[in-house]
Amino acid sequence: MIRWYDNVFRILFSKSVSVNELIRSGVSNYLEFQNVTENFFYNEDGKFVKIPFSKSEVFSNTFLSLKEKR
Repeated sequence: MIRWYDNVFRILFSKSVSVNELIRSGVSNYLEFQNVTENFFYNEDGKFVKIPFSKSEVFSNTFLSLKEKR
C-alpha cells in the first residue's frame, strides 16, 4: 500500500497493478518513473556486490572466478 505521505523511494514492477492504477488515475503526472540503474546481490561474506552487466565490468571484476567470467 502506498500512502500519500511516504517519501521513501519504492520499486514498482512495470507490469504491476500499482503502476497501471497510478497511470489511470492521473497521479503519474506528478510522479517520476526511473529505471533501476544498478543491481546488487548479497554474498556469503555478508557484503553487497554489484552485478556486472557489460563485458568490461565482468572482466575487471575481482569477485568472479575465471570460470564464472566465461
